[in-house]
Amino acid sequence: MRVTDIETRATGVERAWAVFVPRAILGFVYVFAGLHKLMDTGATAFGALAAAQPDLARFLPAPLLVLSGTLTPFIELALGVLILAGLWTPSALRCLAVLLVSVTMAWGVAGLLHPVGATAMNTSVVNFYILPRAALLILVLYLPRADDLLSVDALLARPTTDPRSLDA
Repeated sequence: MRVTDIETRATGVERAWAVFVPRAILGFVYVFAGLHKLMDTGATAFGALAAAQPDLARFLPAPLLVLSGTLTPFIELALGVLILAGLWTPSALRCLAVLLVSVTMAWGVAGLLHPVGATAMNTSVVNFYILPRAALLILVLYLPRADDLLSVDALLARPTTDPRSLDA
């Protein structure tokens, strides 16, 4: 092995931090999004706002919109905490992907009915909401699980020492 290979290769600690940082940012984004909805609007009021969207109400029944709107802050908060802690990370990321696609679909329906710009969707929503979250989500999904050492999943996966083996 050449000296330059050793100097440029990331250590296990550096790789662990490289996985932790985007995972933590993604977790914080959703923790803060859920908390903001709960503290600013309230879950039931957010659900009522979702049902009051005339574009969505044309495609989905009002009770479903109320239910999904009411649950969204709690789902965002729970998934954000799980991702931030690194607990059940793969499952939490998949659930978050479903949430993000659902929100994108809702904005897409509004864009079809009231086109804005080249994508027919509000460019602020696409550029400042959908794309950054999707990029972080995809990045965290692709990062090697074996390098995610700064997580609860990694702590739970560590082999435990059987106390009986110490007697031998």
